[in-house]
Amino acid sequence: MFKRKNKTTALKIYSFSSVSSVHSNSQQLVLREAIKDNNQITKFDEIIITL
Repeated sequence: MFKRKNKTTALKIYSFSSVSSVHSNSQQLVLREAIKDNNQITKFDEIIITL
């Protein structure tokens, strides 16, 4: 669906979710862990965009 182009894209998505009231605290924690593992970013990108 969506693919991570680079680390900057991942950080922009993280910044958006951190200020968005749509995302719960647990979802933000999962996202922080996902950013640490670049192999999982694409999977979490899809979740964030579909929420």
